[in-house]
Amino acid sequence: MDKNNSVSSGNPWSDHLITGFNSFQLSLLNPYSLLHTFNYLSVKDDIGVGVDSLFSVNANDLKSYIPDPLYSNHENAVNPQFAYFVGYLLNGFFAIFMAKSFVKLLFTNQKHNRIQTATPLTQTFKVFLIIIQIVVLITLFLLTKLHVTASLAAVTTLALILAMVEFRKSPIPVASSLLFWITNTFFIFGVFIQDTFSKHKIITSSSGAEYILEIFLLVNSLLIFILELAYYTPGFETDNVPFMEKTNLFSYITFYFLQPLINHIYETNDVKFEELPEILGDLSCDKSKAKVIKYWDEEKELAKLRKPSFFGKYGIDSKVREHPRNAKMRKVNRICLLQFFWHFFHNFLAILH
Repeated sequence: MDKNNSVSSGNPWSDHLITGFNSFQLSLLNPYSLLHTFNYLSVKDDIGVGVDSLFSVNANDLKSYIPDPLYSNHENAVNPQFAYFVGYLLNGFFAIFMAKSFVKLLFTNQKHNRIQTATPLTQTFKVFLIIIQIVVLITLFLLTKLHVTASLAAVTTLALILAMVEFRKSPIPVASSLLFWITNTFFIFGVFIQDTFSKHKIITSSSGAEYILEIFLLVNSLLIFILELAYYTPGFETDNVPFMEKTNLFSYITFYFLQPLINHIYETNDVKFEELPEILGDLSCDKSKAKVIKYWDEEKELAKLRKPSFFGKYGIDSKVREHPRNAKMRKVNRICLLQFFWHFFHNFLAILH
């Protein structure tokens, strides 16, 4: 069989290795030109498989996986397909996050002997609301046939299990549970706003049983978050639990755990050392404290010898600011500040885990 017959037979691997040139043109090429024209896979262009097609990413294929955020470039309505995509991502993320928290609570050895207490009414009511949330999500799935509601029902079931386990295992609501309920509330709120005011519905129209269920999910999710954050009571005594282990995620971020101490100081105008919260275990300022006290004492001695002035009174005296000791003082303060934020961020990550 000759070459022409082999080409006409449709075998892509029998064609020339150097594409796009005849024999005369090939004789004029130098060796470096071959690097740009050599077809390493020896694949013909007529079958649609070449070097470029194998190693390039089609933008249209990417869009098929990630829908456009907006329904139209001329409107601000969210694309329902994009809302479903975000819902699946959030459900998958919190499923992994809460599963990790569940395993940690289940298999972590308790540091202190815990005496169990009676189940408060708020805990029973919260569990009841979560069960109702699951039932409503399943009902909404049967009415709308949207798989995102089914996945949310599955993740909410995991949140129910976590709520019952954390009650006996954790002195505070776990971070994954708090973040799930507040994120779930915001997500349902966004869906509710679009279903109410936009013609491009995400779950249902602004009338009918589905819309009523959607409103119930929003209110119920917010109520569960409030119960989890503000009215959480562990099912055991916490007298022997360290202070910082009784500080939840939002209280730690906002420093709300210091509010009772601040109120006490305002009322009594005094505070005892025993009333101060314990310092974080891995936070030590002993070295920085010695330097601060040293330079502070030196500044007090210099202040006695320095003549008072209008600018010095308000701390804007350029000579005082440029004093070498003041420069060292500012450096020590920066180091202390950086150490504080570093340990704050480190303990924030520890709370998440």
